[in-house]
Amino acid sequence: MKTENNGSREIPYLSVLNEKMGAYLGWFYAYTFAVWALMVAQFLTNGEVVLHAGMIGVYITFLTAYTGQKELTRWSLDKNYRRIWGELWVYVWLATGLVLWPLASIFPKTFQCAPSAELATIIGIVITFFTGSEFSKFAYKVQRVDKKTPSG
Repeated sequence: MKTENNGSREIPYLSVLNEKMGAYLGWFYAYTFAVWALMVAQFLTNGEVVLHAGMIGVYITFLTAYTGQKELTRWSLDKNYRRIWGELWVYVWLATGLVLWPLASIFPKTFQCAPSAELATIIGIVITFFTGSEFSKFAYKVQRVDKKTPSG
């Protein structure tokens, strides 16, 4: 097994994983857009456009891999990347819920197809992963400061 020297320790060669994940990020963002667009279209067309539940499961799988790889890179390779597109999608999902749910409540005759329950699931998972990643980033920065500060 290839290894990579990360300071004082040898770790499995994770750069290969990063390269492979980097190639998939474009597909992940495209899939995210497709799920979001179909969810909004389903709401706006009163259910004429259908977002199949299987797409949500695949999206959650992609999202888990995306978040896991980001944390693995931070902690194992000592690299702290900021992914602007990922953060942007957190806010897009939140804004979608904040717009669609009130619209469905205020105009129930116009929007007879309520926002799908999967929207709440996705928002909950996205917030959980984002918050967890933010806590992890804070812990990572604290750990880095502790390593740089001479003890004594």
